[in-house]
Amino acid sequence: MRDRRGTRAAHTGDQRSSTLSKALRDTRTERRGEVEIELGEILHEVFDRAPHPYVLVGTTGRIHRANQHACALTGRSTEDLVGLHVLDLYADTPAGRARAEELFTGFAEGEWLIDEVLELRHAGGASVWVRTTRVPLHDEEGDFAGALASWVDVTDRLTPDQQGSGVTDEVRAAALGSVGSAVMVTDVHGTITWVNHAFVRVSGYAPEEVLGQTPRVLRSGEHTREHYEQLWATILAGRVWRGEMVDRRKDGSHYRVVQTITPILDEHGAVTRFVAVHDDVTEQRRTEARTRFQSQLLDAVGDAVIATDLEGKVQYVNPAAARIYGWSEEELLGRSLVDLTVPESLADHAEAIQERIRSGRTWTGQFEVRRRDGTTFPALVTNAPYRDARGEVAGMIGVSTDIASLERTRRLLTRRAQQQRAVAEVGQIATRLDDVAAVARVAKEKAQGLLGPGVQITLASELATARPGGATREVGEWLEASGPEAAALDVHDREFLTALSHIVDAVRQRREATAQLEHLATHDPLTGLPNRTLFLDRIEQVRAGCERTDAGFAVLFLDLDGLKAINDGLGHDAGDEVLIVVARRLERVVRPDDTVARLGGDEFAILCPGVITTVVARSIAERVRTAMAGALPTQRGSASITTSVGIAYGDKTTRGARLLRDADTAMYAAKSAGRNRVEVFDERMRQRAEHRFDMTAALRHALEHDGIEVHYQPTVALADERVCGVEALVRLRTAAGSLIPPGEFIWVAEETGLIDQLGQRVLERACHDAKPWLAADPDFLVSVNLSPRQLMHEEVTSTVEQALEATGLPPSALILELTESTLLATAGTAGAMNRLRARGVRFAIDDFGTGYSSLAHLRHMPVDLLKIDRSFVSGLHSDIQDQALVAATMDLAGTFGLLTNAEGVETPQQLAALAALGCDYAQGYLWSPAVPASSIHPLVGAVPARLR
Repeated sequence: MRDRRGTRAAHTGDQRSSTLSKALRDTRTERRGEVEIELGEILHEVFDRAPHPYVLVGTTGRIHRANQHACALTGRSTEDLVGLHVLDLYADTPAGRARAEELFTGFAEGEWLIDEVLELRHAGGASVWVRTTRVPLHDEEGDFAGALASWVDVTDRLTPDQQGSGVTDEVRAAALGSVGSAVMVTDVHGTITWVNHAFVRVSGYAPEEVLGQTPRVLRSGEHTREHYEQLWATILAGRVWRGEMVDRRKDGSHYRVVQTITPILDEHGAVTRFVAVHDDVTEQRRTEARTRFQSQLLDAVGDAVIATDLEGKVQYVNPAAARIYGWSEEELLGRSLVDLTVPESLADHAEAIQERIRSGRTWTGQFEVRRRDGTTFPALVTNAPYRDARGEVAGMIGVSTDIASLERTRRLLTRRAQQQRAVAEVGQIATRLDDVAAVARVAKEKAQGLLGPGVQITLASELATARPGGATREVGEWLEASGPEAAALDVHDREFLTALSHIVDAVRQRREATAQLEHLATHDPLTGLPNRTLFLDRIEQVRAGCERTDAGFAVLFLDLDGLKAINDGLGHDAGDEVLIVVARRLERVVRPDDTVARLGGDEFAILCPGVITTVVARSIAERVRTAMAGALPTQRGSASITTSVGIAYGDKTTRGARLLRDADTAMYAAKSAGRNRVEVFDERMRQRAEHRFDMTAALRHALEHDGIEVHYQPTVALADERVCGVEALVRLRTAAGSLIPPGEFIWVAEETGLIDQLGQRVLERACHDAKPWLAADPDFLVSVNLSPRQLMHEEVTSTVEQALEATGLPPSALILELTESTLLATAGTAGAMNRLRARGVRFAIDDFGTGYSSLAHLRHMPVDLLKIDRSFVSGLHSDIQDQALVAATMDLAGTFGLLTNAEGVETPQQLAALAALGCDYAQGYLWSPAVPASSIHPLVGAVPARLR
């Protein structure tokens, strides 16, 4: 292949950038009519040691310089080659000579010659086939100065037929195919037309897999589009492109190559094809990176690292070595390490160490090293031999560590470890002892032993008398250091004393905290009275005493009536003040042996030992009631309360928790009977309490396991006896499957606060069940009872609205039933009722006539319906008073424009009397008891059969 560049200007700019051309010096010394070429010092060394034959050819074609490989290839000495014309080396055959002269044409114009196969004639007469490359050289002014020619012997790679047939394209292809570098030939469009064996080995592609393809098959994706545009711009302009690239093998792995792409030009200077030669430098780059890393690693090492040759001359120094020895890197390199760093007294020892290294053995030990300023320091030294490529010892690598500082550090660390161990030991003792003085004495002994006799450790004077709540010294002053060496204590020694002081102070704090916790665990934090835990313990002590004396005792359970009103009206701070005043008054009115306790909230208890008669217990209870009757002062004004008291008696067989529960039950009976009373626990109360407990458990189980059922009793319009609505009545399904009527558990729900959850469940279920009935009769009504507790809640309005929205029931179809007592006793009733009435919800007064309601109060309530209590309906046909009361109710309803509904109708006579009085609606067993929702739908709008 030839590279004939038409003009010198076409290659001058490219060759000026050549590193080799920059290294040339024009000595302007005439020799045989041409300028002599000399190489720079670096290239002189490279030229002579190159692994291939090289000759330097002047501008006329005569050889200026030849390396030893060129001499061996041609069989001639350097003196024979220098001055010889290069054409005189080629075979003296017509074909060989003609081919050589053809390729020499354009030499003076600086043309390139790439990988041409030619026949040389050895001095002994034999033919030598070589692959030759000719690189033109230019001086600093850009003038042609000669060429550098290289030869690669390919004689053994050509068959005898190829050797005898002249230099053909096939011969050149065979030569290129056998070289170590990967070669790829493409046409001017970039289509691959030929690759050599090295290309197949490096890329992993077989020739048939890439021939006809473009070099894109090798693209790794790591180069930009601009990179390839610059490459093509260069080679299409006829210039050689050189650079480093990352290619991709067939298996997808990436490899790094140094690549040269040479355009081949025809006689007119037009590009006809490209020859790409690339060498895989992946491992080389990895080695270079590893070398850089190792160099940086050595630079970062804090120990001194020095490498020498076998004579002990320094070849490498890391920064730490220069810092430790005091010599700069420039001062150490090339000089004897022994002369610079070994004291004269140790010169023989150093020589013995070097001899050991020369024999291939490593030496490790402690050595006294001299610095530049003449001072010495102890060092831990490791000297190891390093070997060249042949495995022979080439020098020594030494690593030195200044152990003077290490020794000081070791002593310091030992001292710190002893101090930490002492702190840990004192800490372990402190976990077992609550004696502050004893722990302090141990801490003093430890500190004195470790800080030495020059430091005197004394204890703070308050230490022996320190007690919970008493005056103590600040932390850090429990142990005090004095004496001639105390000022020399460093910060760590001071921290040691502080740590010991902290332990001592922690014992003090723990003892105080333990006493405080014990007090808090058994006393009420607000009043200071014993709490439930201590009260039960006192009961147990009294009960144990009764086993010896057969005496009895009493427990009084107190609840303050009206404390909630004080909290709501004056604030909880005022409520707390009242509780404190109550506690002090109780302590004054009880007997010396009695125990007053606060059980929580507004509940107190009094334990009265030796009380066996009701008279004594009631006497104490009355004194308590009297003491509470007076005004109770607070910062926001005086307050007044009353007290409900329950009394229970115990003996040696009574357990405290049971006795306290019995007294609580009696107190609740006092509150139910009107408050500000005294009640004594009896068997009837026990039964009621047990029933309450059972009902509470059953109610909770039913709420949690869908055991709440709603039955419905039809409401009949008396005008035609058609079913026009229902009243929702709740039932409780037990775990055993039986139904419990509301009279047995509604009061429990009220007392336990479960009425809110229960009422909401019934409301939602009734609204849901009524939807299909309303579809059958748009005027159908469903009544649901509201308890006083539900109506007291501010969110009662939103609760009802949510139930209506969730089920889609029109508000006008819902009647909420309230008792007379609810209307009179519940604050804010009218507001909630008016908000719901504005939405369309209707209201009824249940059991009318039993609550002594005020007519004036009734006049202002948004009520639509009065329900006549069953107790009046039952006597309509026989009792004149009941007849008069019902008649008066009808007149009252007419006056206020209200409808009426009679409950508990069971006989035709009662029905006839109600109809005669003008009653609007009725419900009762005459038509149907309360039945499940599934039985109601057939009755909607129908006339039910009378059952009685």
